[in-house]
Amino acid sequence: MKRKTMFGVAVLYCLFAVMSLPALTLKIGSIAPAGSPWDQTLKEIAEDWEEISDGRLSIKIYAGGIAGDEEAMIRKMRVGQLDGVVLTSIGLDIISPDLFIMSLPRIIRSADEYDYLVPRMEPTFDKIVSEKGYKLVTWTMAGWIKFFSTKPVITPDDLKRLRLGIIPGQEGMERIWKNMGYRVLPVDTIDWLSSFQGGMIEATFTSPLAAAAYQVFGVANHMLEYPISPLLGALVFSDRSWKRIPESLRIRLLESAQEHIKPLYERSTQLEEEAMSIMKENGLVVHTLSDQQWELWEEEIAHAYSSGLDKDYSGDVLQEIQAYLEEYRKK
Repeated sequence: MKRKTMFGVAVLYCLFAVMSLPALTLKIGSIAPAGSPWDQTLKEIAEDWEEISDGRLSIKIYAGGIAGDEEAMIRKMRVGQLDGVVLTSIGLDIISPDLFIMSLPRIIRSADEYDYLVPRMEPTFDKIVSEKGYKLVTWTMAGWIKFFSTKPVITPDDLKRLRLGIIPGQEGMERIWKNMGYRVLPVDTIDWLSSFQGGMIEATFTSPLAAAAYQVFGVANHMLEYPISPLLGALVFSDRSWKRIPESLRIRLLESAQEHIKPLYERSTQLEEEAMSIMKENGLVVHTLSDQQWELWEEEIAHAYSSGLDKDYSGDVLQEIQAYLEEYRKK
């Protein structure tokens, strides 16, 4: 009888402990448009997290950039106005340039290389993010970066004749293109269209989805079918907000986010194909490369790296990434 009583007390204690967890609302900012694959995935994660926590945890999503651009959202996360943000390669670069190494031109050459590299680099990237005061919940590829230009670009020399727009603040990336002899001009994404229309820039590199969203393809109506680098997407929390979540839930929440993120690349690819079809119907011209032209680009970029990247990125992190990729390519 005493044993039954003790068991009953233990059950009641556990129930009371769960019921006594304070309700917690986490605010997440995202530049992904409402209804986009990232937005849908984020809503699925939010729904699952609420179920895992028995309704004690809820997610409020600020989609479509209403919480600001990536730099603004990171600032809001630092001061506690946001708990988490969805970041692209641009936002990851703001947190730490070493997170941007995977987005450098032709460091990663295929989705298979990305899938091989990321699990092996997670301990290093987790440490980098943690030291900056954040928690990397999950991340994935969200497409490929391509050249868009007002005139046909087939070879590196074609691009060198044009003014190349690049997102401000990416000093390492800017240095790489300048070292290759390109005329680089920093231009914010919101100013892409007007900058193309006014002739300030004549080329840029971005994902087809972004080119469609910002209507860049209407003026920069030439795209080179050459995958420059993967576009990354990541869900990042401030360390302070992550630690507000009961420790007993964190592992399950991480597993849930990682499970929901798996189909995102395929969803993004399908949406990108739809966007490409619409852009082609509206005048976008896609240029493909011969084997010889492809090799010209590979040699061009390899030459840019020959002088080293240690000035902008950690040599240790870069070497670790390159070692894993070399290991994969040998296989």
